[in-house]
Amino acid sequence: MKKNFLNLGLQPMANDFKKKFDTVIDLDVSSPLRKNKDVEKSISLFKKKNPNNLITICKARKNPYFNMIQFKNNKYDYVKKIKKKILRRQDAPKVYEMNASIYIWNKKYLIKSSQLFSKNTVCYEMPYNRSIDIDSKDDFEIVKIFIKKK
Repeated sequence: MKKNFLNLGLQPMANDFKKKFDTVIDLDVSSPLRKNKDVEKSISLFKKKNPNNLITICKARKNPYFNMIQFKNNKYDYVKKIKKKILRRQDAPKVYEMNASIYIWNKKYLIKSSQLFSKNTVCYEMPYNRSIDIDSKDDFEIVKIFIKKK
């Protein structure tokens, strides 16, 4: 079903502009803090690496190896476990959040695959202050604060 939706979305667009295209860029409206330079650098990285797709990320504020837990099998436990005991957050493996700001796709991959992440996905890192994705009223209020600071 998803593939049909994508085909329906891409083909009329190509016909409307009477041009063929190989790359699709999605700039989510729920990420208003990204800058033009983020888009330009993402495009440059995409061209340089020639991946299936590019997603934007930021350093995670919580780490599943250290301070994130889940309820599973009637008990709470770490989301991710590793053999090495981690006593400080700084010693945990580095993790990132997808920030839903910029997606760049090779059109063929987008049409053929339903996977967001593949072995041939590249990431462009953005700072947290440009990575807030508005999913709630609280997110909206935070974005307003960041905009007023500028």
